[in-house]
Amino acid sequence: MKIRIPKIDDVSLFTRFSLSMIFMFLPLLVFSIGGILTFVAVIDAFEVAIEDANLEMRPITHLQSAIYEASIPIHDYLVECDPAKREIFAQKGLNVDKAFEEAFSAPFDQSDDLRLIQSAHKEWQLSRFKGEDVMTITDPLKDPTTAHKIESFDTQIGRVMDILTQAQNSVTDEMNKQLDYAQVVKRRVFIVILSIFIVGLGIAVLASVMLTRSILYPIRILDKAAEHLAEGDLACRVPFERKDELGTLARTFNMMAARLENSQAALEELATRDPLTDIYNRREFYRLLRLEIKRALRYGHNFSLILFDIDVFKDINDTYGHPVGDRVLTLIAELTTKEVRPGDVVARYGGDEFALILPEATIANALILAERIRKVISSNDIKVNPKQSVKLTLSIGVAEFPIDGKHEEDLIAKADAMLYAAKRQGGNRVCSADTR
Repeated sequence: MKIRIPKIDDVSLFTRFSLSMIFMFLPLLVFSIGGILTFVAVIDAFEVAIEDANLEMRPITHLQSAIYEASIPIHDYLVECDPAKREIFAQKGLNVDKAFEEAFSAPFDQSDDLRLIQSAHKEWQLSRFKGEDVMTITDPLKDPTTAHKIESFDTQIGRVMDILTQAQNSVTDEMNKQLDYAQVVKRRVFIVILSIFIVGLGIAVLASVMLTRSILYPIRILDKAAEHLAEGDLACRVPFERKDELGTLARTFNMMAARLENSQAALEELATRDPLTDIYNRREFYRLLRLEIKRALRYGHNFSLILFDIDVFKDINDTYGHPVGDRVLTLIAELTTKEVRPGDVVARYGGDEFALILPEATIANALILAERIRKVISSNDIKVNPKQSVKLTLSIGVAEFPIDGKHEEDLIAKADAMLYAAKRQGGNRVCSADTR
């Protein structure tokens, strides 16, 4: 039977300091107690930082989510012209107000964070006013002020989101305080080890070496990790596993970094995805389209853009209700995603309108895909009740970059014109400049 000798990292800091006091006599007791208290203070400081970061992050995340949901009825109204969207927008606005009340009562450590929330609240009030202004348009498709008003609303919402992002970044910046504290701890530990070396002579030399290797090295690692985290590297983790108090500190640090990273990832996902269909939203579509235009210009490649919407979608909503309409939108998104290539972009452009970006695809390739999607959708009826199904058809417009437009506005306008050409011809068809 083998006897396992514990490694130095498995022994608690308290035990190690106690052994050092035995070897270096009572005068070293003061230094040992000071070291223990210092390490306990470090652990407490990091645990408090974790709790504070979570408490401050939660209301900000809630606010961003509530504001994003409040903006959806505005865009839906432009497509559906449904007066019920006004009540939905009003209710969502009340949810945002409630989220702001919760944020105002949150325990922010920095007064700047609260000022940012107050600034975001003012910008939100302007956003609500502009959203209500959009809702006063009787016929958005014909009103010449629609485009200007919705652009003004989207810009205002963007300002609110930018301010909340600043508040979120401010929470991460507070980690700099922990970095400064770690520097102080490192100096105190150095003084403890130096004193042990002078008083204990030879035995003190051995004890100081052991303490240096078991304490200063992980503190340096924690120091570097805190620097990376303060600089915005939320993927940073402390790489060592220990069973002492420093191991607890490392696990606490890693847990805090993981929570911050998950919160950041969740916000990014929320900002880019449509909550109903789980495909890209309109804002992310525009960002990806601009990137694809830049890439195509740099490498001299073509790409294609597809816009399509569901024929008589308003009649489906009016006849069977919005839950059925939501099921239709979800089904269209799922079937379309299955048909495209891994590198293609599928986005909900607004209401029942969808957009596809096809990198390095010619108009001929895009027409083949568009026709395939049209056939797949038309062959998948959706059940509205046990005895009745609704047949779905699409009107699809296709455009190619740079032939049909060298700028995003021109390219979208061309694809949109082809979509309406398909509608004028009775729907359930694909149109491009070559096929009209």
